Amino acid sequence: MKRAIVFVNGIYPVLSETFIYEQFRALRESGLHFTMVSARRPKSGQVHPHMRREMDQVDYLIEASWFRVAGALLKLLFTHPLRLLRAFLQLFSMEERKVASLAHIIGAVLVIQRYGTNCWLHSHFTYNSAAICVWAKRLADLPYSMTLHGADLTFDQVPDLALKLAMADRLVSISQHNLDYIAHHFPHVDLSRAVVIPLGVRLEEFQRQKTPFPPGSGPLKLINVGRLSEHKAQQVLIDACARLRDLGVPFQCDIIGEGPLRARLEERISRHALQQQVRLLGKKFHKEVLELLPRYHLFVMTSVVEGMPIAIMEAMAMGIPVIATRVGAVPELLDQGRCGLLFDPGNVQCLVELLKAIQQGETDTAELAHNARKQLENHFNLMKNASKFGKMLEKWSQSAKPEKAA
Repeated sequence: MKRAIVFVNGIYPVLSETFIYEQFRALRESGLHFTMVSARRPKSGQVHPHMRREMDQVDYLIEASWFRVAGALLKLLFTHPLRLLRAFLQLFSMEERKVASLAHIIGAVLVIQRYGTNCWLHSHFTYNSAAICVWAKRLADLPYSMTLHGADLTFDQVPDLALKLAMADRLVSISQHNLDYIAHHFPHVDLSRAVVIPLGVRLEEFQRQKTPFPPGSGPLKLINVGRLSEHKAQQVLIDACARLRDLGVPFQCDIIGEGPLRARLEERISRHALQQQVRLLGKKFHKEVLELLPRYHLFVMTSVVEGMPIAIMEAMAMGIPVIATRVGAVPELLDQGRCGLLFDPGNVQCLVELLKAIQQGETDTAELAHNARKQLENHFNLMKNASKFGKMLEKWSQSAKPEKAA
């Protein structure tokens, strides 16, 4: 039995998740037919101009009229009264806040009302969209799958995570690291239902830099891209810059992104008297970031938690050497250091030594860049990986035999 494929999102499209937009675009190009649902509509500042027409194709649950909500509830009450009653009773056993769980139930009811019971649901991340899928399965036996990224599994302490993993008919992970984490922390989850399908980049859209950093030719130009948050730990890069300055190593460092730690990072830059060498450039559209990247010699990531960052892949695609923390699936992406340099999160001195070695010509950055490009070609080609994902979704939707709802 073939089921319609419905992607359930928490909020879509947004700047911080450009990789999901790119995957959906690649899935369409591969020939997959699907529908998109989003719990919320993004604010205008969260959407790049070229993404805005995508919003016309999304069913925003938050905008459903009370008439539609009431009609959907009444229909389900008539067709599955015991399941609906049990769902409202199960609400009180959830880790999620009761108001949030109620919203997720209503979201699931709306999905069932709009798309029927002959569909396959898929959620990126384990957050709100996964919760809607859980309730849709409980209410109407709709099978669902999830893509596991990074912080949503390993760091953010997502409510009802064990339940979401256990109830999923299929799990898609962007890395082996995530599956190893599940095996260790959630041994009850059947990993025979899981598959690793990385994200990727469109290599044909990236022009490589022709030459690596020439040692001693001037300031080493560093770039960091990420939200100004605890996750991204840009203070480590700022502290490393202070030590480089004290060692007499010439450099220029730019940090692209916006977030709650901006004031603290500005204060840190001022305290180290680095205003002339470290700049916070604020939020940039994805296209603007790609246009800026070729100006830099090194991409530096200092995060304490990551999945498999697309930002690193984009730097690799341009031939820009990468220094990154040994967290999440980053070592997989950098092939354990063959395609980029790794250091432990928070280790300022190690980062300083790596940067100093590159500035002095002691590290073969040309080889790192060459290996990085090959790594992308072999394992992180967006079109190839999206095509594989699409074929699996079609296979699952055609052979789905829903498990008994929990």
